[in-house]
Amino acid sequence: RAVRADISEHDSVRRYTEEVGVDIFRGDAAFSGPQSVALDNGTEELSFRKCVIATGASARVPPPLRGVEHLTSANLWNLEELPPTMLVVGAGPIGLEIAQ
Repeated sequence: RAVRADISEHDSVRRYTEEVGVDIFRGDAAFSGPQSVALDNGTEELSFRKCVIATGASARVPPPLRGVEHLTSANLWNLEELPPTMLVVGAGPIGLEIAQ
């Protein structure tokens, strides 16, 4: 948990907005043009030259692991000590982060 607390400040909305200068908008979005996005059913429209789509993700548990104790990116961070061994299934950004 201490490691997670140390990391969280570097990956926070506050850091990205105040220190890095990134504008972060949360809500439902749809492209409304080649360089614009409508947020929350058109209540706000954003224009851009370049756009990063960061939708987030949720873990997909393979059928053989259903019903078997397992960890995902949602509950792994609650561990208080490392397990003696661990297999990471998946090679996406979160899987690679966990594997390191």
